[in-house]
Parts: sequence; C-alpha cells; structure tokens
Amino acid sequence: MLKADSASRTETATNTEIAAKAAFQLGQSAYNTHNYREALKHYCQSAALAPKNSTYLSEAGRLSELMAQYQGATKYYQTALTLDHESQDQTPENIARDLNGLGEVSLALSQYDQAKDYFEQAIDHSQKKNNRLNSGDQFSGKYLDNTGSVWQKKGDNTRARDYHLRAITQDTNYYGKTHPSVARDRCHLGIAYQSLGQYDEAINCFKQALDSDLKTHDKNHPDIARDRCNLGCIRQLIGEQDAALEQFEQALAIEHPIFGEDHPHVAGTYASLGLTWQLKGDYPQAIQYLGRALASNLKVYGDDHPQVAMCNNNLGLTYGLMGEHDAAIAYIELALNNNLKCFGKTHPDVAIHQNNLGCAWRDKGDYNKAINYFEQALECDLLIFGSVHPNIAIRMENLGFSWQEQGNNENAITYYEQALSLNTEVFGEQNNRNEAIKSELEKLRPKSGE
Repeated sequence: MLKADSASRTETATNTEIAAKAAFQLGQSAYNTHNYREALKHYCQSAALAPKNSTYLSEAGRLSELMAQYQGATKYYQTALTLDHESQDQTPENIARDLNGLGEVSLALSQYDQAKDYFEQAIDHSQKKNNRLNSGDQFSGKYLDNTGSVWQKKGDNTRARDYHLRAITQDTNYYGKTHPSVARDRCHLGIAYQSLGQYDEAINCFKQALDSDLKTHDKNHPDIARDRCNLGCIRQLIGEQDAALEQFEQALAIEHPIFGEDHPHVAGTYASLGLTWQLKGDYPQAIQYLGRALASNLKVYGDDHPQVAMCNNNLGLTYGLMGEHDAAIAYIELALNNNLKCFGKTHPDVAIHQNNLGCAWRDKGDYNKAINYFEQALECDLLIFGSVHPNIAIRMENLGFSWQEQGNNENAITYYEQALSLNTEVFGEQNNRNEAIKSELEKLRPKSGE
C-alpha cells in the first residue's frame, strides 16, 4: 500500500507539472499574439500549479506588472526571489532577474529610491559568475539602462545620461555595436538628452538607433517603428509638427499590419498623432486619433490602467483647448480616478491629473477650485520629488497665475518668485521657462507697491 500510495503521489505530481508547463506555454502563446489578459491568466495558473518554479512566478509577475496589477506582481517577484536565494544552485542570473522585476514595479509606483536599490542589486548579481566578479552578462546593460530611467524620473537627467552611456558600453562590449540592445540604450540616452534640452544630441541618438536597427532588422520591424516614434516626439517638441506627423505615420504603417488595432504600440502611436494634430490646432483630428488610442487601450487593459488614464487626460486637454470645459473636466476626472485606483494618492501621474484639473477649472473661471487642485498636485509632487524638481516649479507658476487672476498679487508674487528660483536652480540662469514668469512679475511688482 505504501509503495502504491507513493507511486500515486508521484504520478499526481508529474501530472501537475505537465499541467503547469502546458499553462505556461499557453501563456507564452497568448503573449506572443498580444492577448495580455489571457496570457496573465495562464501564467498565474502555471505559478499556482508549480509554486516552486521561479520562472513561472517571474513571468506571472511580469504580466501582472504589464497589466498594472502591481501588488500581485510584487508578490510573484518576491516569492521567486526567495526561491532563487534558497536554491542550491543560487543562480545569479535568476536572482538578478527577480530583483530587476521588483525594481520595475517600484519604478512604476514612483518608489524611486527602492527601484534604484533593486536595479543596483541586479547589476551586482549579474556580474557574479562562479563566485567571481566579471564584466557582466547579457542583462547587465538592461539593468544599467533601467537605473538610468530611475534617475530620469527623479529629475537628475545628468546621472540618467551617465547610466545610459554605461549601458551602451556594456551592451556594445557584450553584443557588438549593431545589436538591438545597444539601439534600445541609445533611444533612452536620447530621451535623457531631450530632457536636458540638448535636442541635437537627442536627435543624433535617435538617428543612430534607427540606422543600427535598419542594419539588424527588416525595415518593417517594430524596433524601427519605435525609433521613428522617438524622432517624431523630438520633432514635435521643437515645433516641427509636419516632420513629426511623417515619422508617426511611418511608425503606424509598420505597427498596424503587425499588431492590429488593439495593441499598446498602435495605441501609443495613435496618441502621438493625436497630440501632434492638437499642436497643429486641428482639434477634431486630434480627438479622432486620441479616441482610437483610448478604445485600443480599453480593449487591451480594461478600465483601470495608466495608459487608459493618459488617453482620458489627453482627450480632456484637447476638449479644453476647444473651449468645451465641462467635457475637459469630465475626461480628466476619469483619468485621475483611473490612476488613484492604480497607484494611490502619491504618484507623479496623479499630480499631473490634479494639475490639469486645476487648469481646466481655471479656464472655466473657477479659481478657487483651480487653486485647490494645484495645491493637491504640489503636495503630491513634494512628497515624491522633494523641493527641487521641475514639476514643483510648474505647480508654483500655476498657483501664482491663479492667485494673480484672483487679484491677490502678494500670493502671486510669492509663488512666481519660488518658481523662478527653482527653474534657475534646475536649469541654470538661461532657461526659457522663466521668461513668462519674469513678464508676469514685472506686471505685478509696481502694483504691489502702490
């Protein structure tokens, strides 16, 4: 009886392992066809059937993170990390993978110091082979790149640039100059230069990434579309809207045949096209593209996801520019509620929506409500970034303008001066952000002395 019982348990265990593997493979298939909700279901099933398999747990964490289920993602990654630490093999690559996953969740939740700590630990583990330190493995560049993204979110774009440069060096040494990982690193370096206001350097990085990817991939590869979107964004930023449209349209022509209508890449390009048409002043065209982006993201993610929130936010801003203030407020309130559910009260995106609601109420003429939302946004950003960050200056400037419209010149001057000082500290004496503030202060100061 004992032997039969033991054999039965072994058979059951084997059947469970087979079922777990099958669920995992179904998850991979669903992911590869961009059915992320179905992929998440199968990955979670595989993790439930094989709770000691850190790979299944890690993939369930990755899909949970993608779907903005951050609490679940953290649990999966932490369980995988514990198992990999306890494993007799103690594979450094797996430990680094789990740490990186926890870092990505922390980054999404704006827990920047925690994210940086996880990524730095991942870098350390990725350099450990046979208990010796080497130059890193195939993932070291990715972890360096992610650390750069943390510094960018923290507003230190100089450090972000330095980490992205290190990532390029690491991946070039490991893969060679024309590998997709190097192109990815160049894209993120370009974004850091863009944030530093060094637009020529940013354009150069994006062009280098495109040239590299054209050598590696077919011209209709998704990475080519990504590079064209980056070039479109920088052209949009420097006011070259027709050139931006051309890049975004080329990107969409690549992405749509590959992914179809309902995919995050396609939705992102629709959103970029919408914002470009908004900047050109063609608001109906902008709303058409932004609406398609929203519909796509709703099908992929469901109601409560950051990408859905951003679509609602952008639609609200466009309706505001059209003078349809009630529609603007309704959409931005939806965005705020979306992200409150995803992130809680303390997150940069929550502050952005609070700020934009303040702008919408200000444009409608209700300055008391505007000031209330601007103060909420300021409080949120101070908790996240501290007192020295570009976002703080934006909130101060908006408060200054609202108090000015209320006729309270003393409060207006106080906020404007704080915004002026912050912009100077962050960007230096010569920066475009201070021109409008100085103009308003010149209007206000004589009045305050009367």
